[in-house]
Amino acid sequence: MNFNTPSFALFMLCVGVFYVVAQCLKLPRFQKVVLLAASYYFYGSWDPQFLTLILISTAIDFCCGLGIDDQQPTRNQHVGLFVALTVFSGLLTAPINWSSIVTGYLPLSAFDGGWGVEPGTTGVSAGSLISGSWRNCAACLSAAAAILSTTAFGFTLTGATRRRFFLWFSLVSNLALLGFFKYCDFFVESFGTLTGCDTSGSVLGIIVPVGISFYTFQTLSYTIDIYRGEMKPTRNLLDFALFVSFFPQLVAGPIERASVLLPQLAERRKLDWQGIQVGSWLVGWGLFKKIFIADNLARFVNEAYAPGVNPEGPLVLFATYAFAFQIYCDFSGYTDIARGISRMMGVELMVNFNIPYAATNPQSFWRRWHISLSTWLRDYLYVSLGGNRGTGAFIYRNLMLTMFLGGLWHGARSNFVWWGLYQGALLCGHRLLEPTLQRISPRGGFGKSATRFFCWASFMHLMCYGWLLFRVDSSEQLVQMTTALSHGWESWTQHAGLLARILWFAWPLMIVQFFQYRSRNLLVVLTWPWAIRWACYVGMFYLTVIFGAFDVVEFIYFQF
Repeated sequence: MNFNTPSFALFMLCVGVFYVVAQCLKLPRFQKVVLLAASYYFYGSWDPQFLTLILISTAIDFCCGLGIDDQQPTRNQHVGLFVALTVFSGLLTAPINWSSIVTGYLPLSAFDGGWGVEPGTTGVSAGSLISGSWRNCAACLSAAAAILSTTAFGFTLTGATRRRFFLWFSLVSNLALLGFFKYCDFFVESFGTLTGCDTSGSVLGIIVPVGISFYTFQTLSYTIDIYRGEMKPTRNLLDFALFVSFFPQLVAGPIERASVLLPQLAERRKLDWQGIQVGSWLVGWGLFKKIFIADNLARFVNEAYAPGVNPEGPLVLFATYAFAFQIYCDFSGYTDIARGISRMMGVELMVNFNIPYAATNPQSFWRRWHISLSTWLRDYLYVSLGGNRGTGAFIYRNLMLTMFLGGLWHGARSNFVWWGLYQGALLCGHRLLEPTLQRISPRGGFGKSATRFFCWASFMHLMCYGWLLFRVDSSEQLVQMTTALSHGWESWTQHAGLLARILWFAWPLMIVQFFQYRSRNLLVVLTWPWAIRWACYVGMFYLTVIFGAFDVVEFIYFQF
Protein backbone atom coordinates (compact mmCIF):
# COMPACT_ATOMS: atom_id res chain seq x y z
CA MET A 1 0.00 0.00 0.00
CA ASN A 2 1.73 3.14 -1.25
CA PHE A 3 1.33 6.52 0.43
CA ASN A 4 0.40 8.05 -2.94
CA THR A 5 -2.71 5.93 -3.59
CA PRO A 6 -6.44 6.41 -2.94
CA SER A 7 -6.50 3.16 -0.94
CA PHE A 8 -4.02 4.61 1.54
CA ALA A 9 -6.09 7.80 1.85
CA LEU A 10 -9.13 5.64 2.71
CA PHE A 11 -7.01 3.60 5.12
CA MET A 12 -5.82 6.75 6.88
CA LEU A 13 -9.37 8.09 7.08
CA CYS A 14 -10.50 4.94 8.89
CA VAL A 15 -7.48 4.92 11.19
CA GLY A 16 -7.93 8.62 11.92
CA VAL A 17 -11.58 8.20 12.90
CA PHE A 18 -10.84 5.38 15.35
CA TYR A 19 -7.78 7.22 16.65
CA VAL A 20 -9.70 10.43 17.35
CA VAL A 21 -12.62 8.55 18.92
CA ALA A 22 -10.21 6.75 21.26
CA GLN A 23 -8.60 10.10 22.06
CA CYS A 24 -11.93 11.76 22.87
CA LEU A 25 -13.09 8.82 25.02
CA LYS A 26 -9.71 8.79 26.82
CA LEU A 27 -8.97 5.17 25.91
CA PRO A 28 -5.18 5.14 25.41
CA ARG A 29 -4.92 1.35 25.34
CA PHE A 30 -7.60 1.09 22.66
CA GLN A 31 -5.72 3.78 20.72
CA LYS A 32 -2.60 1.62 20.79
CA VAL A 33 -4.60 -1.42 19.66
CA VAL A 34 -5.94 0.62 16.74
CA LEU A 35 -2.43 1.64 15.72
CA LEU A 36 -1.09 -1.90 16.05
CA ALA A 37 -3.95 -3.40 14.02
CA ALA A 38 -3.50 -0.68 11.39
CA SER A 39 0.24 -1.34 11.26
CA TYR A 40 -0.23 -5.08 10.75
CA TYR A 41 -2.90 -4.50 8.10
CA PHE A 42 -0.67 -1.94 6.34
CA TYR A 43 2.28 -4.32 6.19
CA GLY A 44 0.13 -7.35 5.38
CA SER A 45 -1.31 -5.57 2.34
CA TRP A 46 1.91 -6.52 0.48
CA ASP A 47 1.94 -10.16 1.57
CA PRO A 48 0.31 -11.40 4.80
CA GLN A 49 2.89 -14.18 5.12
CA PHE A 50 5.63 -11.64 5.81
CA LEU A 51 3.78 -10.53 8.93
CA THR A 52 5.18 -13.65 10.55
CA LEU A 53 8.69 -12.17 10.30
CA ILE A 54 7.60 -9.10 12.26
CA LEU A 55 5.89 -11.33 14.83
CA ILE A 56 9.06 -13.40 15.16
CA SER A 57 11.28 -10.32 15.56
CA THR A 58 8.86 -8.90 18.13
CA ALA A 59 8.83 -12.10 20.18
CA ILE A 60 12.62 -12.53 20.09
CA ASP A 61 13.59 -8.98 20.99
CA PHE A 62 10.94 -8.49 23.64
CA CYS A 63 12.23 -11.54 25.50
CA CYS A 64 15.88 -10.73 24.77
CA GLY A 65 15.49 -7.19 26.10
CA LEU A 66 14.13 -8.49 29.39
CA GLY A 67 16.74 -11.25 29.56
CA ILE A 68 19.63 -8.82 29.05
CA ASP A 69 18.31 -6.74 31.96
CA ASP A 70 18.06 -9.85 34.15
CA GLN A 71 14.27 -9.88 33.98
CA GLN A 72 11.84 -12.22 32.30
CA PRO A 73 8.29 -12.03 30.95
CA THR A 74 5.39 -12.85 33.18
CA ARG A 75 3.79 -16.26 32.73
CA ASN A 76 0.82 -14.69 30.94
CA GLN A 77 3.10 -12.75 28.60
CA HIS A 78 5.24 -15.79 27.85
CA VAL A 79 2.28 -18.05 27.13
CA GLY A 80 0.27 -15.41 25.31
CA LEU A 81 3.22 -14.35 23.17
CA PHE A 82 4.02 -17.78 21.85
CA VAL A 83 0.41 -18.89 21.50
CA ALA A 84 -0.24 -15.79 19.42
CA LEU A 85 2.96 -16.36 17.43
CA THR A 86 2.05 -19.97 16.73
CA VAL A 87 -1.60 -19.37 15.89
CA PHE A 88 -1.11 -16.31 13.71
CA SER A 89 1.95 -17.73 11.98
CA GLY A 90 -0.01 -20.84 11.17
CA LEU A 91 -2.99 -18.90 9.86
CA LEU A 92 -0.92 -16.48 7.83
CA THR A 93 1.33 -19.05 6.19
CA ALA A 94 -0.93 -22.10 5.89
CA PRO A 95 -1.62 -22.87 2.19
CA ILE A 96 -5.26 -21.80 2.36
CA ASN A 97 -6.80 -19.43 -0.15
CA TRP A 98 -8.83 -17.31 2.25
CA SER A 99 -10.28 -15.10 -0.48
CA SER A 100 -11.72 -18.18 -2.22
CA ILE A 101 -13.32 -19.30 1.01
CA VAL A 102 -14.90 -15.89 1.54
CA THR A 103 -16.21 -15.65 -2.01
CA GLY A 104 -17.48 -19.20 -1.78
CA TYR A 105 -19.62 -18.76 1.31
CA LEU A 106 -20.97 -15.26 0.75
CA PRO A 107 -23.68 -14.45 -1.82
CA LEU A 108 -22.26 -13.26 -5.12
CA SER A 109 -24.31 -10.08 -4.89
CA ALA A 110 -21.98 -8.97 -2.09
CA PHE A 111 -19.13 -8.74 -4.59
CA ASP A 112 -20.87 -6.72 -7.27
CA GLY A 113 -19.12 -3.53 -8.27
CA GLY A 114 -15.58 -4.64 -9.03
CA TRP A 115 -14.57 -6.77 -6.06
CA GLY A 116 -12.60 -9.08 -8.29
CA VAL A 117 -14.97 -12.08 -8.55
CA GLU A 118 -15.57 -13.31 -12.06
CA PRO A 119 -19.19 -13.48 -13.19
CA GLY A 120 -20.70 -16.91 -12.84
CA THR A 121 -18.49 -17.96 -9.92
CA THR A 122 -20.57 -20.25 -7.71
CA GLY A 123 -18.70 -21.32 -4.67
CA VAL A 124 -15.31 -22.83 -4.09
CA SER A 125 -13.98 -26.09 -5.38
CA ALA A 126 -11.78 -28.23 -3.16
CA GLY A 127 -8.71 -27.53 -5.26
CA SER A 128 -9.08 -23.76 -5.10
CA LEU A 129 -8.76 -23.81 -1.32
CA ILE A 130 -5.10 -24.66 -1.64
CA SER A 131 -2.52 -22.03 -2.53
CA GLY A 132 1.15 -21.94 -1.65
CA SER A 133 3.14 -24.58 0.21
CA TRP A 134 3.05 -26.20 3.62
CA ARG A 135 6.79 -25.59 3.86
CA ASN A 136 6.21 -21.95 4.81
CA CYS A 137 3.80 -22.98 7.55
CA ALA A 138 6.15 -25.65 8.87
CA ALA A 139 9.04 -23.21 8.89
CA CYS A 140 7.09 -20.64 10.91
CA LEU A 141 5.83 -23.19 13.42
CA SER A 142 9.37 -24.52 13.80
CA ALA A 143 10.63 -20.99 14.36
CA ALA A 144 8.03 -20.46 17.10
CA ALA A 145 9.12 -23.68 18.80
CA ALA A 146 12.81 -22.72 18.50
CA ILE A 147 12.16 -19.30 20.04
CA LEU A 148 10.23 -20.82 22.91
CA SER A 149 12.88 -23.42 23.73
CA THR A 150 15.83 -21.06 23.28
CA THR A 151 14.41 -18.29 25.48
CA ALA A 152 13.36 -20.83 28.10
CA PHE A 153 16.95 -22.07 28.20
CA GLY A 154 18.30 -18.50 28.35
CA PHE A 155 16.23 -17.68 31.42
CA THR A 156 17.87 -20.56 33.29
CA LEU A 157 21.22 -18.76 33.01
CA THR A 158 22.35 -16.05 35.41
CA GLY A 159 24.47 -12.90 35.51
CA ALA A 160 26.74 -11.88 32.67
CA THR A 161 26.24 -15.23 30.92
CA ARG A 162 22.52 -14.54 30.56
CA ARG A 163 23.12 -11.02 29.28
CA ARG A 164 25.59 -12.18 26.62
CA PHE A 165 23.37 -15.11 25.64
CA PHE A 166 20.34 -12.94 24.94
CA LEU A 167 22.38 -10.29 23.14
CA TRP A 168 23.83 -12.89 20.79
CA PHE A 169 20.47 -14.60 20.39
CA SER A 170 18.98 -11.28 19.25
CA LEU A 171 21.89 -10.49 16.91
CA VAL A 172 22.13 -13.93 15.34
CA SER A 173 18.40 -14.52 14.89
CA ASN A 174 17.63 -11.10 13.42
CA LEU A 175 20.64 -11.06 11.11
CA ALA A 176 19.95 -14.65 10.07
CA LEU A 177 16.42 -13.71 9.00
CA LEU A 178 17.72 -10.66 7.15
CA GLY A 179 20.55 -12.63 5.56
CA PHE A 180 18.34 -15.51 4.40
CA PHE A 181 15.56 -13.45 2.85
CA LYS A 182 17.72 -10.71 1.37
CA TYR A 183 21.11 -12.23 0.56
CA CYS A 184 20.78 -16.01 0.18
CA ASP A 185 20.31 -16.03 -3.60
CA PHE A 186 22.92 -13.27 -4.04
CA PHE A 187 25.62 -15.26 -2.26
CA VAL A 188 24.69 -18.47 -4.09
CA GLU A 189 24.94 -16.72 -7.47
CA SER A 190 28.17 -14.95 -6.47
CA PHE A 191 29.69 -18.28 -5.42
CA GLY A 192 28.79 -19.75 -8.80
CA THR A 193 30.32 -16.79 -10.62
CA LEU A 194 33.59 -16.99 -8.66
CA THR A 195 33.97 -20.78 -8.92
CA GLY A 196 32.45 -21.32 -12.35
CA CYS A 197 29.90 -23.76 -10.92
CA ASP A 198 26.34 -23.99 -12.19
CA THR A 199 24.25 -22.79 -9.21
CA SER A 200 21.00 -22.18 -11.11
CA GLY A 201 19.39 -25.17 -9.40
CA SER A 202 20.33 -23.84 -5.96
CA VAL A 203 18.77 -20.39 -6.36
CA LEU A 204 15.60 -20.28 -4.27
CA GLY A 205 13.93 -17.29 -5.90
CA ILE A 206 13.18 -15.71 -2.53
CA ILE A 207 11.02 -12.58 -2.51
CA VAL A 208 12.59 -9.92 -0.29
CA PRO A 209 10.07 -8.79 2.37
CA VAL A 210 9.41 -5.08 2.05
CA GLY A 211 11.24 -2.96 4.64
CA ILE A 212 12.99 -5.89 6.35
CA SER A 213 16.29 -3.99 6.58
CA PHE A 214 14.62 -1.07 8.34
CA TYR A 215 12.74 -2.87 11.09
CA THR A 216 15.58 -5.35 11.64
CA PHE A 217 18.03 -2.53 12.40
CA GLN A 218 15.42 -0.83 14.57
CA THR A 219 14.87 -3.88 16.77
CA LEU A 220 18.61 -4.59 16.96
CA SER A 221 19.25 -1.10 18.34
CA TYR A 222 16.78 -1.88 21.15
CA THR A 223 18.66 -4.91 22.49
CA ILE A 224 22.10 -3.36 21.92
CA ASP A 225 21.13 -0.20 23.83
CA ILE A 226 19.84 -2.30 26.73
CA TYR A 227 23.09 -4.31 26.77
CA ARG A 228 25.11 -1.08 26.81
CA GLY A 229 23.05 0.21 29.73
CA GLU A 230 21.66 3.15 27.74
CA MET A 231 18.00 2.26 28.36
CA LYS A 232 15.75 -0.10 30.30
CA PRO A 233 13.54 -2.66 28.55
CA THR A 234 9.80 -2.23 28.42
CA ARG A 235 7.58 -4.78 30.13
CA ASN A 236 4.57 -3.75 28.05
CA LEU A 237 4.28 -6.13 25.10
CA LEU A 238 1.71 -3.93 23.34
CA ASP A 239 4.04 -0.93 23.42
CA PHE A 240 6.95 -2.95 22.10
CA ALA A 241 4.93 -4.57 19.31
CA LEU A 242 3.80 -1.10 18.24
CA PHE A 243 7.40 0.17 18.32
CA VAL A 244 8.49 -2.63 15.96
CA SER A 245 5.60 -2.21 13.51
CA PHE A 246 4.55 1.48 13.71
CA PHE A 247 3.20 1.81 10.16
CA PRO A 248 4.24 5.36 9.07
CA GLN A 249 7.95 4.49 9.24
CA LEU A 250 7.77 0.70 9.04
CA VAL A 251 8.85 0.03 5.47
CA ALA A 252 11.28 2.87 4.68
CA GLY A 253 12.26 4.53 7.93
CA PRO A 254 13.49 6.59 9.53
CA ILE A 255 15.18 3.92 11.66
CA GLU A 256 14.10 5.08 15.10
CA ARG A 257 15.86 4.43 18.41
CA ALA A 258 13.76 2.74 21.06
CA SER A 259 14.88 5.27 23.67
CA VAL A 260 13.14 8.00 21.63
CA LEU A 261 10.13 6.30 20.00
CA LEU A 262 9.05 3.85 22.71
CA PRO A 263 8.28 6.50 25.38
CA GLN A 264 6.19 8.44 22.86
CA LEU A 265 4.14 5.36 22.02
CA ALA A 266 3.78 4.38 25.68
CA GLU A 267 2.53 7.71 26.98
CA ARG A 268 -0.82 9.34 26.32
CA ARG A 269 -0.58 11.49 23.21
CA LYS A 270 -2.23 14.84 22.63
CA LEU A 271 -3.73 16.09 19.39
CA ASP A 272 -2.96 19.79 18.93
CA TRP A 273 -3.37 22.36 16.18
CA GLN A 274 0.36 22.92 15.76
CA GLY A 275 0.95 19.21 15.26
CA ILE A 276 -1.84 19.03 12.68
CA GLN A 277 -0.50 22.11 10.88
CA VAL A 278 3.10 20.84 10.78
CA GLY A 279 1.98 17.32 9.87
CA SER A 280 -0.25 18.54 7.05
CA TRP A 281 2.59 20.57 5.54
CA LEU A 282 4.99 17.61 5.73
CA VAL A 283 2.47 15.26 4.11
CA GLY A 284 1.68 17.76 1.34
CA TRP A 285 5.33 18.59 0.69
CA GLY A 286 6.26 14.91 0.66
CA LEU A 287 3.50 14.04 -1.83
CA PHE A 288 4.53 16.98 -4.02
CA LYS A 289 8.16 15.82 -4.09
CA LYS A 290 7.05 12.28 -4.92
CA ILE A 291 4.31 12.90 -7.51
CA PHE A 292 5.51 16.08 -9.23
CA ILE A 293 9.30 15.73 -9.06
CA ALA A 294 10.43 12.16 -8.45
CA ASP A 295 7.91 10.24 -10.56
CA ASN A 296 8.18 12.62 -13.50
CA LEU A 297 11.98 12.42 -13.50
CA ALA A 298 11.77 8.63 -13.19
CA ARG A 299 10.55 8.44 -16.80
CA PHE A 300 13.71 10.07 -18.18
CA VAL A 301 15.96 8.04 -15.88
CA ASN A 302 14.32 4.74 -16.82
CA GLU A 303 14.71 5.48 -20.53
CA ALA A 304 18.42 6.29 -20.22
CA TYR A 305 19.19 3.34 -17.91
CA ALA A 306 17.03 0.79 -19.72
CA PRO A 307 18.74 -2.50 -20.71
CA GLY A 308 20.11 -2.46 -24.21
CA VAL A 309 20.39 1.33 -24.45
CA ASN A 310 23.76 2.70 -25.60
CA PRO A 311 23.63 6.32 -24.41
CA GLU A 312 26.17 9.03 -25.12
CA GLY A 313 28.05 10.95 -22.44
CA PRO A 314 25.68 13.95 -22.17
CA LEU A 315 22.63 11.69 -21.84
CA VAL A 316 24.31 9.63 -19.12
CA LEU A 317 25.31 12.76 -17.19
CA PHE A 318 21.94 14.51 -17.50
CA ALA A 319 20.02 11.32 -16.66
CA THR A 320 22.22 10.91 -13.59
CA TYR A 321 21.41 14.49 -12.58
CA ALA A 322 17.75 13.52 -12.92
CA PHE A 323 18.27 10.42 -10.79
CA ALA A 324 19.99 12.48 -8.09
CA PHE A 325 16.83 14.60 -7.81
CA GLN A 326 14.57 11.56 -8.21
CA ILE A 327 16.04 9.45 -5.42
CA TYR A 328 16.25 12.41 -3.06
CA CYS A 329 12.66 13.54 -3.64
CA ASP A 330 11.39 9.95 -3.61
CA PHE A 331 13.08 8.96 -0.35
CA SER A 332 12.81 12.26 1.49
CA GLY A 333 9.22 12.54 0.27
CA TYR A 334 8.40 9.24 1.95
CA THR A 335 10.12 10.41 5.13
CA ASP A 336 8.20 13.69 5.10
CA ILE A 337 4.89 11.86 4.73
CA ALA A 338 5.81 9.42 7.51
CA ARG A 339 6.84 12.28 9.81
CA GLY A 340 3.72 14.24 8.92
CA ILE A 341 1.31 11.38 9.64
CA SER A 342 3.09 10.65 12.91
CA ARG A 343 3.16 14.32 13.91
CA MET A 344 -0.59 14.61 13.43
CA MET A 345 -0.99 11.64 15.79
CA GLY A 346 1.27 13.24 18.40
CA VAL A 347 4.44 11.24 17.61
CA GLU A 348 7.67 12.99 16.59
CA LEU A 349 9.96 11.04 14.24
CA MET A 350 13.55 12.08 13.68
CA VAL A 351 14.64 14.27 10.76
CA ASN A 352 16.13 11.93 8.16
CA PHE A 353 17.26 14.49 5.56
CA ASN A 354 18.73 17.93 6.15
CA ILE A 355 19.34 19.52 2.72
CA PRO A 356 22.01 16.95 1.73
CA TYR A 357 22.83 18.53 -1.63
CA ALA A 358 24.17 21.59 0.16
CA ALA A 359 27.12 19.47 1.35
CA THR A 360 30.61 20.30 0.13
CA ASN A 361 32.30 17.07 1.23
CA PRO A 362 31.33 13.44 1.92
CA GLN A 363 31.45 13.79 5.69
CA SER A 364 28.95 16.65 5.59
CA PHE A 365 26.78 14.73 3.12
CA TRP A 366 26.43 11.72 5.41
CA ARG A 367 25.47 14.02 8.26
CA ARG A 368 22.59 15.21 6.09
CA TRP A 369 21.53 12.17 4.02
CA HIS A 370 19.57 9.21 5.48
CA ILE A 371 20.60 10.41 8.93
CA SER A 372 18.93 7.52 10.75
CA LEU A 373 21.01 4.93 8.82
CA SER A 374 24.29 6.88 8.90
CA THR A 375 24.04 7.42 12.67
CA TRP A 376 23.06 3.75 13.15
CA LEU A 377 26.12 2.61 11.21
CA ARG A 378 28.29 5.06 13.16
CA ASP A 379 27.01 4.11 16.62
CA TYR A 380 26.65 0.34 16.23
CA LEU A 381 29.19 -0.60 13.58
CA TYR A 382 31.89 2.04 13.15
CA VAL A 383 32.34 2.59 16.89
CA SER A 384 32.29 -1.17 17.53
CA LEU A 385 35.07 -1.64 14.97
CA GLY A 386 37.19 0.92 16.81
CA GLY A 387 35.99 4.19 15.28
CA ASN A 388 38.65 6.88 15.28
CA ARG A 389 40.84 5.05 17.77
CA GLY A 390 44.17 3.65 16.62
CA THR A 391 46.40 4.47 13.66
CA GLY A 392 45.30 6.02 10.40
CA ALA A 393 45.28 2.63 8.65
CA PHE A 394 42.78 1.21 11.17
CA ILE A 395 40.54 4.28 10.85
CA TYR A 396 40.49 3.93 7.04
CA ARG A 397 39.76 0.22 7.42
CA ASN A 398 36.83 0.99 9.72
CA LEU A 399 35.46 3.55 7.28
CA MET A 400 35.71 1.17 4.34
CA LEU A 401 34.11 -1.73 6.22
CA THR A 402 31.30 0.46 7.50
CA MET A 403 30.43 1.85 4.09
CA PHE A 404 30.86 -1.54 2.41
CA LEU A 405 28.28 -3.00 4.79
CA GLY A 406 26.16 0.13 4.36
CA GLY A 407 26.12 -0.50 0.63
CA LEU A 408 25.29 -4.18 1.12
CA TRP A 409 22.45 -3.14 3.47
CA HIS A 410 20.73 -1.59 0.46
CA GLY A 411 20.46 -4.86 -1.40
CA ALA A 412 21.99 -8.03 -2.74
CA ARG A 413 23.42 -6.63 -5.95
CA SER A 414 26.99 -6.01 -7.02
CA ASN A 415 26.34 -2.33 -7.81
CA PHE A 416 25.41 -1.68 -4.17
CA VAL A 417 28.70 -3.23 -3.10
CA TRP A 418 30.59 -0.96 -5.51
CA TRP A 419 28.55 2.01 -4.33
CA GLY A 420 29.42 1.30 -0.69
CA LEU A 421 33.12 0.93 -1.48
CA TYR A 422 33.03 4.15 -3.51
CA GLN A 423 31.43 6.05 -0.61
CA GLY A 424 34.05 4.63 1.73
CA ALA A 425 36.80 5.74 -0.63
CA LEU A 426 35.34 9.27 -0.74
CA LEU A 427 35.30 9.44 3.07
CA CYS A 428 38.86 8.13 3.32
CA GLY A 429 40.08 10.52 0.63
CA HIS A 430 38.45 13.49 2.31
CA ARG A 431 39.90 12.52 5.68
CA LEU A 432 43.35 12.21 4.13
CA LEU A 433 43.20 15.54 2.27
CA GLU A 434 41.26 17.60 4.83
CA PRO A 435 44.29 19.03 6.69
CA THR A 436 45.86 20.19 3.42
CA LEU A 437 42.60 21.65 2.14
CA GLN A 438 42.07 23.60 5.36
CA ARG A 439 45.62 24.96 5.20
CA ILE A 440 45.43 26.25 1.63
CA SER A 441 41.80 27.48 1.67
CA PRO A 442 41.28 31.28 1.75
CA ARG A 443 40.03 32.59 5.10
CA GLY A 444 37.51 35.13 3.84
CA GLY A 445 36.21 37.35 1.06
CA PHE A 446 35.59 36.34 -2.51
CA GLY A 447 38.28 33.66 -2.40
CA LYS A 448 36.46 31.80 0.36
CA SER A 449 33.14 31.92 -1.50
CA ALA A 450 34.74 30.82 -4.78
CA THR A 451 36.54 27.95 -3.05
CA ARG A 452 33.37 26.83 -1.34
CA PHE A 453 31.48 26.88 -4.65
CA PHE A 454 34.26 24.90 -6.34
CA CYS A 455 34.23 22.31 -3.54
CA TRP A 456 30.45 22.05 -3.76
CA ALA A 457 30.38 21.62 -7.55
CA SER A 458 33.24 19.11 -7.51
CA PHE A 459 31.74 17.05 -4.72
CA MET A 460 28.27 17.02 -6.31
CA HIS A 461 29.70 15.50 -9.47
CA LEU A 462 31.54 12.91 -7.40
CA MET A 463 28.27 12.17 -5.63
CA CYS A 464 26.42 11.94 -8.95
CA TYR A 465 28.84 9.27 -10.11
CA GLY A 466 27.96 7.46 -6.90
CA TRP A 467 24.29 7.64 -7.94
CA LEU A 468 25.27 6.12 -11.28
CA LEU A 469 26.76 3.19 -9.35
CA PHE A 470 23.56 2.98 -7.31
CA ARG A 471 21.21 3.05 -10.31
CA VAL A 472 22.80 0.59 -12.75
CA ASP A 473 21.44 -2.96 -12.85
CA SER A 474 24.68 -4.87 -13.35
CA SER A 475 28.45 -4.61 -13.47
CA GLU A 476 28.27 -4.79 -17.27
CA GLN A 477 25.97 -1.77 -17.41
CA LEU A 478 28.25 0.04 -14.95
CA VAL A 479 31.21 -0.37 -17.33
CA GLN A 480 29.07 0.65 -20.29
CA MET A 481 27.70 3.81 -18.66
CA THR A 482 31.09 4.82 -17.26
CA THR A 483 32.72 4.40 -20.66
CA ALA A 484 29.93 6.39 -22.31
CA LEU A 485 30.78 9.44 -20.18
CA SER A 486 33.96 9.96 -22.22
CA HIS A 487 32.43 10.35 -25.68
CA GLY A 488 29.59 12.05 -27.52
CA TRP A 489 30.14 15.52 -26.07
CA GLU A 490 30.37 17.20 -29.45
CA SER A 491 26.58 16.78 -29.74
CA TRP A 492 25.64 17.71 -26.17
CA THR A 493 23.17 20.35 -27.38
CA GLN A 494 20.94 17.54 -28.69
CA HIS A 495 20.36 16.50 -25.07
CA ALA A 496 19.93 20.00 -23.64
CA GLY A 497 16.15 19.48 -23.67
CA LEU A 498 16.52 16.83 -20.98
CA LEU A 499 18.45 19.26 -18.80
CA ALA A 500 15.69 21.84 -19.28
CA ARG A 501 13.02 19.32 -18.24
CA ILE A 502 15.02 18.43 -15.13
CA LEU A 503 15.17 22.10 -14.16
CA TRP A 504 11.44 22.48 -14.80
CA PHE A 505 10.56 19.75 -12.33
CA ALA A 506 13.28 20.63 -9.81
CA TRP A 507 12.92 24.42 -9.51
CA PRO A 508 10.28 24.38 -6.70
CA LEU A 509 12.52 22.12 -4.63
CA MET A 510 15.57 24.35 -5.17
CA ILE A 511 13.66 27.48 -4.16
CA VAL A 512 12.22 25.97 -0.97
CA GLN A 513 15.53 24.41 0.01
CA PHE A 514 17.34 27.70 -0.59
CA PHE A 515 15.16 29.35 2.07
CA GLN A 516 15.48 26.30 4.34
CA TYR A 517 19.26 26.49 4.09
CA ARG A 518 19.44 30.25 4.63
CA SER A 519 17.12 30.15 7.66
CA ARG A 520 18.46 26.84 9.05
CA ASN A 521 14.81 25.86 9.49
CA LEU A 522 13.25 22.96 7.56
CA LEU A 523 9.80 24.31 8.43
CA VAL A 524 10.56 27.82 7.22
CA VAL A 525 7.49 27.80 4.95
CA LEU A 526 5.27 27.78 8.04
CA THR A 527 6.89 31.02 9.23
CA TRP A 528 6.03 32.97 6.07
CA PRO A 529 3.11 35.45 5.98
CA TRP A 530 -0.20 33.74 5.35
CA ALA A 531 -0.59 35.21 1.83
CA ILE A 532 2.78 33.81 0.68
CA ARG A 533 2.09 30.48 2.33
CA TRP A 534 -1.27 30.09 0.60
CA ALA A 535 0.25 31.09 -2.73
CA CYS A 536 2.83 28.34 -2.17
CA TYR A 537 0.13 25.79 -1.27
CA VAL A 538 -2.03 26.68 -4.29
CA GLY A 539 0.97 26.59 -6.62
CA MET A 540 2.00 23.15 -5.37
CA PHE A 541 -1.57 21.90 -5.72
CA TYR A 542 -1.97 22.99 -9.33
CA LEU A 543 1.50 21.83 -10.36
CA THR A 544 0.68 18.42 -8.91
CA VAL A 545 -2.80 18.19 -10.47
CA ILE A 546 -1.73 19.41 -13.92
CA PHE A 547 1.78 17.98 -14.27
CA GLY A 548 1.95 15.25 -11.61
CA ALA A 549 2.69 11.63 -12.50
CA PHE A 550 -0.23 9.63 -11.14
CA ASP A 551 0.82 6.19 -12.36
CA VAL A 552 1.64 5.14 -8.75
CA VAL A 553 5.37 4.46 -8.93
CA GLU A 554 6.47 2.54 -5.84
CA PHE A 555 8.87 4.30 -3.50
CA ILE A 556 12.46 3.33 -4.33
CA TYR A 557 13.41 2.40 -0.78
CA PHE A 558 10.53 -0.07 -0.43
CA GLN A 559 12.85 -2.65 -2.00
CA PHE A 560 15.30 -2.33 0.91
